[in-house]
Amino acid sequence: TIEEALRCLVETKQTRWSEFLCDVEFAYNSSVHEGTSFSPFTLDTGRQAVAPPSLSLPSSVEQSFDAEDFLEGHRQMVAAATESLRAAQGIMTRYANRHRRPADGIQVGQYVLVHRSWWPQPVGKGKEYARKLDSVWFRPFEVEAVLPRDNLEVVLPAGCRKHPVIHRSLCKPYRQSGGGTVIHPPSVCMPAWAEEEFEVERVVAVRGRGGGREYHVQWKGFPAEEATWEPLLNLKNAKAMIAAFHASARRSV
Repeated sequence: TIEEALRCLVETKQTRWSEFLCDVEFAYNSSVHEGTSFSPFTLDTGRQAVAPPSLSLPSSVEQSFDAEDFLEGHRQMVAAATESLRAAQGIMTRYANRHRRPADGIQVGQYVLVHRSWWPQPVGKGKEYARKLDSVWFRPFEVEAVLPRDNLEVVLPAGCRKHPVIHRSLCKPYRQSGGGTVIHPPSVCMPAWAEEEFEVERVVAVRGRGGGREYHVQWKGFPAEEATWEPLLNLKNAKAMIAAFHASARRSV
């Protein structure tokens, strides 16, 4: 990487790292990359860069040739590089899938357990916190949508700001004790270090249309001046309050 190259050059002159950037940039852009089988210079300009030491030697680069041939050769190189990247991506995907859980046939409406690694790790741990003794799986979250690339969209508690899309490798089906089906939505258990959740007290206003619609929400336990505009994505567990707000607005018209 560029960081490793700089580390080799600076040695004990760490404060002078900026002096080596031009040399490292030229070396990086003129080197053939394993993923594309071409150098960045070649893909960008259609030619390989000429290193300064070779400028005094007879040029091996043809000085003039047909522009159409040049452009066609450039297009072919870009296509070959794209194919090489696609092949490299496939190799990385197969390698990553070796360590992932099977899909388990999870469907919309089911509940899943989510691995603790999905949440950011705590920065400052209290004296009473011991990660090794904490739960590994947190439960349960309702699946709202099955997305491409083995991702699931789950329903998070109202006020939770985390993006609700999770890879299947971090989920497993939630099963009630006794093997019964879920009749009533079970209570959600969140990690102790997960970001604080807020409960919606009431919806004050609405703005925007379609996917850009936002609601002005007052949070329980907070003053009115701390109300915030939230997209519908953050208010999935406050649908009843949103419906009540719209019903009240229609009555007042």
